[in-house]
Amino acid sequence: KEMTQTVKFNIAKKRHWEIIGKGGVTIKELQNNYNVRIGVPPREEEVQEITVSGNQEDIDRLRVALEHLLHLQIPEIPVTGEITVKTTTHHSSHHHPGLDVTDTTIITIWSDTPAEPFNKVLFFPDKGGVSHNMNKFLKYLGSAKKTLDICVFTITDDRIAQVIIDSHKRGVSVRIISDNDQAEMLGSDFHRMKDLGIPSKLDVSPYHMHHKFAVVDKEALINGSFNWTRGASDHNCENVMITNHPEFVKAFQEQFENMWANSQDFA
Repeated sequence: KEMTQTVKFNIAKKRHWEIIGKGGVTIKELQNNYNVRIGVPPREEEVQEITVSGNQEDIDRLRVALEHLLHLQIPEIPVTGEITVKTTTHHSSHHHPGLDVTDTTIITIWSDTPAEPFNKVLFFPDKGGVSHNMNKFLKYLGSAKKTLDICVFTITDDRIAQVIIDSHKRGVSVRIISDNDQAEMLGSDFHRMKDLGIPSKLDVSPYHMHHKFAVVDKEALINGSFNWTRGASDHNCENVMITNHPEFVKAFQEQFENMWANSQDFA
């Protein structure tokens, strides 16, 4: 049996009707064409993420199709824990005004068991000069809904800094720990982000704070050799792993909390 996993796509609530389609036609076609299960929350629920289950290749193909359909980039959020099975049949169109929905099942949140482990590896530089892996990295980083804890040696890539700033502006609780020497280097985005109100700390030791990891919503870990610089993405041989493995996520989250609370070495 082929391994499946469950992820969430962060899509504005007002765009959900485009995925459902009149009478549920579009969502049925998407599920059949891409061999996935798609869960769209009811209109009365204040939830904007849709849930997608299937193998990773089919999920990736669906995301590309939805990005073309909706003309936007869709962050993918790994799901941990249990997903409730919920199938709803609508007999009227009041749930989604403008749709003629009759006896059509359009809400399907699939799998009553824990999601399969989410493990992705990105290598740099991207082949052929196309920023495919960099775009994936930015999507994972920008998928945070509640918390984003960053512990990185240096941040000089403005694309990455902008994702962090955007997360902060939309209400995500962002914290940054970085290296004191690198923060003063030309091109560093550290002080710019701190000045915008993002809680930030630097090490105060004569040695380097050399980590390169981030924990997203206390559910997913981004970690690897990859410095958050343009040189790392465009030229260096680097790697990044993204995983929702609970043991790894917990270990890195605890390490971040210990460092954040250590006022002697970080300020």
